[in-house]
Amino acid sequence: LAGHVEGLLHVLGVGWCWDNESCENNWKRIHGTSNGFSKTEAELKPRADMYLNTGIFDPKRSPIKDAHIAFVKSCSNDAFMGDKSPPDPEKLPPWPYRKAEDGWHFRGRRIIEATFLHLRESVGMGTQIGDRVVYGGCSSGARGAMVSLDYVATKLAGLAQVVGLLDSAIWLPIRPQAHTLVFFGQQTREFLPFANASVFLDEDCVRGFPPRDRYKCLEGAFRLPFLRAPFFLMHSQYDLFGI
Repeated sequence: LAGHVEGLLHVLGVGWCWDNESCENNWKRIHGTSNGFSKTEAELKPRADMYLNTGIFDPKRSPIKDAHIAFVKSCSNDAFMGDKSPPDPEKLPPWPYRKAEDGWHFRGRRIIEATFLHLRESVGMGTQIGDRVVYGGCSSGARGAMVSLDYVATKLAGLAQVVGLLDSAIWLPIRPQAHTLVFFGQQTREFLPFANASVFLDEDCVRGFPPRDRYKCLEGAFRLPFLRAPFFLMHSQYDLFGI
């Protein structure tokens, strides 16, 4: 619509961690900080050219090719769900020596809030009726977008209409064939207090489970029926990673 603002906000999926042991993985340590992020436009351009030229990001063929794009990298290992800082951030050891339980920042919620605030201040997103935001992600990013979709639609997007675009958000709640892998339900149960993701527990969903199972409201198989904002969902029927 002429005069209105369209935006695509995509949060990147790189997994999550749920206890000190899982956070010790090198992949998690790399994605637990923004220290290694590109800082200048010249440094960012090669990555933008690599990621932002196909599919929904295609600058010529995408149905929202003229939208403002916010491509949000992960630096807090919490699938954009957490809201927890170290108890004493002024007395932390250097990054390589910190333990996740009391030395990491899980700030996915604040990252999402800051991104929407930036879009409002920079391009006026959500300041008028008729603005539209496509909000989503892939894998763990999609799971984060799923549980925060209604929060975004009611508290962050202003007057803009919000539509979710969730790519591989379900992660099946079944025990994996490989017994060395941690069951996704156990991951989620431990993650909820570990990263303080309670702000995204939908009240209606929570009422449907006993207190010990409230973590299920962060899992797609249980949470999707409670979403109120409209969304598109894509997920492979045979997702090997999920099983």
